[in-house]
Amino acid sequence: MFTACGLWFCQCSPGGIGKTNTGVIKLNLLYKLPSYEKIEKIELVTDSINIYYFQNCKVYELNKQYETITDTAWMVDSIVPYYVGYDTIAKTAFTSTTLVDPVFTTINLDSFIKTRAEENAMTRLIPVLIPGKTIGVSKDLEVKYYTVTHPGLDSVILSFDKSMVPLPFSYSPYLDSLHHSKLSKMELKLAMDTSVNAQYLNKFRWMTMQLRWVRPVDNAEKIRAFCEKVKDAYGRK
Repeated sequence: MFTACGLWFCQCSPGGIGKTNTGVIKLNLLYKLPSYEKIEKIELVTDSINIYYFQNCKVYELNKQYETITDTAWMVDSIVPYYVGYDTIAKTAFTSTTLVDPVFTTINLDSFIKTRAEENAMTRLIPVLIPGKTIGVSKDLEVKYYTVTHPGLDSVILSFDKSMVPLPFSYSPYLDSLHHSKLSKMELKLAMDTSVNAQYLNKFRWMTMQLRWVRPVDNAEKIRAFCEKVKDAYGRK
């Protein structure tokens, strides 16, 4: 099965930024990506990742999907949440299937960040962007259109939101700095397909990802307790 998950995109919800009185910040990454097993069966797949920040602790809430694949069908049997927590100055991270009374498994932090964390995801596209034009402006939001030199892409639309600057997450520190704003939305339009099924395939050319600030944080106390367990697992009191 082909899945475009984890490549690019994003938008932030409006509003000022700051920690709640719990000290926990929650962000949500929402993906809408084309996915297909065969050319004849394409659909838009929606997935999301929650990210929590508490002091020096960072927690990712992800989903693990269990599937049954046969010659004639592909079925999702269950989707189970799991959590990855780590100290921002550490080299390792800890995973658990529950926030409460977690039983940790150690994983390599660098490997996790490269495959699932999505930070700096826009960095690899910067070299193919041709300086764009502004297509929309509001109080805090600027939307820019770019053509690209990448053979698999037609164009890119990037939104920059000044109100989201203090968020502790970035898809591109370079672009944030360049625009004195926060890259808050990425939309990538795939290049036209010239195959026999082009008319059908070209209906699924947009890939989108949103970064949203979630308030209030309903499970803040569980996150705080989980982070204390992570700190204990590192042996730091």
